[in-house]
Amino acid sequence: MQENFESKSFAVSISGEYALFTDPITKTGGQKSSYQIPTCQSLVGILEAIYWKPTFIIVPKKLRIVKQIQMQTKATNPVNYNANAKDIAVYTYLKSVEYQVEFTYVWDMNRQDLKEDRNPEKHNNIMDRHIEKGGKRPIFLGTSECMGYVKPCKFGEDAGAYDHIDLIDFGIMFHSFNYPKAHIDAQTKDKSAIHTEVSGKLQANFWRPLMKNGVITFIKPEDCGHSEIAKDYSAKIITQKIDEPDMRRSRVIKNYSAKVALPSAERDKYESKNEGCDKKGGAVT
Repeated sequence: MQENFESKSFAVSISGEYALFTDPITKTGGQKSSYQIPTCQSLVGILEAIYWKPTFIIVPKKLRIVKQIQMQTKATNPVNYNANAKDIAVYTYLKSVEYQVEFTYVWDMNRQDLKEDRNPEKHNNIMDRHIEKGGKRPIFLGTSECMGYVKPCKFGEDAGAYDHIDLIDFGIMFHSFNYPKAHIDAQTKDKSAIHTEVSGKLQANFWRPLMKNGVITFIKPEDCGHSEIAKDYSAKIITQKIDEPDMRRSRVIKNYSAKVALPSAERDKYESKNEGCDKKGGAVT
């Protein structure tokens, strides 16, 4: 059944010179510091940059740490928007990272308007092609200043820095967000307004990841031990018709007058009338 569908497993190698998977506790003081490993939510963002459509949801399954975890501090000049000036801060980055990620995708059952696009063979082929090409969009490792690279791999291949370490506990970490869900019905034949049902709030999930022989197995968001309501957001209800332009995004940039080509007789009359005058209307001596 479509409700229980899960795609085949994909595997990618993710690497980069630097990464910054910010620990939210360090954001308040302005001195950002990275987690030791990427969060599940950050991997979703990286994998969606390879290939994603609203038809499905990316589900990371396993993470393998290939290179040794190293940290490096760098002085930065972030913008202080309150003072309209630049500030001084020290960020702690991960250095020379390499991961192997195994993931699948499932259908988004809230998007009933896209059920005709639920074609596993099509999406599998597109995903394989984009993995081979290195992704559809730029790959960022936590932040846009940390560029990453992806390539196909076989999960578990090559030697890893933590293959012979039985267990490492990383403590309590952020796992993922639960976003407000909007159930969107299929559009009607007359392209009338889309009907939506909004439920849920923005929640932050936390868990305790354990690395066994270099591999971390992700759990589902609903299985996380602790969740907090991040903010009382609500999903936007779509009431606009499909073929109706969004006038809220339209604004006048500048008033221009269109140039109209005059007929030859009128053009000759206009030129003879203005003969002997400069562009400002003054007489030419």
